[in-house]
Amino acid sequence: MSSVSHSTNTAKIALFQAGLSQNESFFVDTINMLVNSSNKMKKFVGSGNIPSYIDMSRYNPSDNQFHNSGAGPNLIDQNQKFLDTIEAIVNMAVTNPLKVILVRTNLTRKYDDYYNQADSILNQKSKLLKIISEISKTSNIDIFLVGHSQGGLVNLEAATECPNSIKKLISISTPYSPVYLANTMLLVEHISGIVGESIFQLFATVNHKDDYRDSIQILGSNNYFNSLKQRWNGLTDRPQLHVITGISGLLMIYSGLFCQYFPFDGLVRLSEQRSISNASFYDLKSSNLPCANSNGYLVNPCNTLTNDGNTCTKKSNCNLTSLNIGATLLSMLADYNESNDTENPHINAIDACLAGLEDDQSSCPSGYENYYNIFNSIYSHGRIVISQETIAILLVLLK
Repeated sequence: MSSVSHSTNTAKIALFQAGLSQNESFFVDTINMLVNSSNKMKKFVGSGNIPSYIDMSRYNPSDNQFHNSGAGPNLIDQNQKFLDTIEAIVNMAVTNPLKVILVRTNLTRKYDDYYNQADSILNQKSKLLKIISEISKTSNIDIFLVGHSQGGLVNLEAATECPNSIKKLISISTPYSPVYLANTMLLVEHISGIVGESIFQLFATVNHKDDYRDSIQILGSNNYFNSLKQRWNGLTDRPQLHVITGISGLLMIYSGLFCQYFPFDGLVRLSEQRSISNASFYDLKSSNLPCANSNGYLVNPCNTLTNDGNTCTKKSNCNLTSLNIGATLLSMLADYNESNDTENPHINAIDACLAGLEDDQSSCPSGYENYYNIFNSIYSHGRIVISQETIAILLVLLK
């Protein structure tokens, strides 16, 4: 990378990492909202052969090499494209020292299968470390890492290896302890496997479901999270960690004849998002839920809810939707089994509802209304990154 001249001000670059099955387009709306909200934010857009994000889709962590794609005279040198991209980002940062340069990354795609967006956390960490290392060759640059969901774990992994290279970590809806939903999916797959079907086919193509399963197993692993947090807490000079959490519904968990209700964002429980030390927390709770404690339980969860589990009788304005996630996953699986066609309109409608993409609840197939309500909340797992509160917090932290 060619040298650049510095101003007396410290340049600032914020790298945005998406979660499992998400790609480089995930943070587009978030970054646009930040830029539209403050003249101190500047979006990296790229030009010519330089993309508008840092493309690591052809980088293989195993051999620390970029692998070229295409053929003939138009073959693109992926390593040079990477270096040119970093140079353009650094140049923009040092020539705009009063602004934070906002950059999306592409870490989730596997180098040998572009359409597989379930690369491992450790591979993504290696890709991110490659980016940080190249940026850090230019001195006097503050690097911020913003991660959504699994992207926050990738950021924390990188921070445990190069803590002095990072100014701040900001995670959004990131789990820091084994995810109940992940282990539920593994259990449902075991049940569904008896009838010859896999739950992971609901969330990934047939060719990629094994990689998706591997990622889910990590997210449900006590050993993984214990190791990561031990490394994080063992740092003597760690960067700041800011944790943005969201709540959009109540997760119903049965234990014998009893049921407990856990605030969650449709995928991750509040207690899982808050299970990290040496961090600052920003809890974005629906106005319908004033009664959650820091452990993620509802206060007196069982005897203060009505029989239908939807309304807290102790707090009259607590009216979040509740969900039995295991039953919902089994219902989805049954719909797939009935159709034997993952492209049929009924399944596509379900997928849209679960992603909170439908504006009209009536478009949701019968039986999925509760999940629609939870995922359509602005504080749900997929939508929290475009909530006005999240944008306001990021504007404060990215400086």
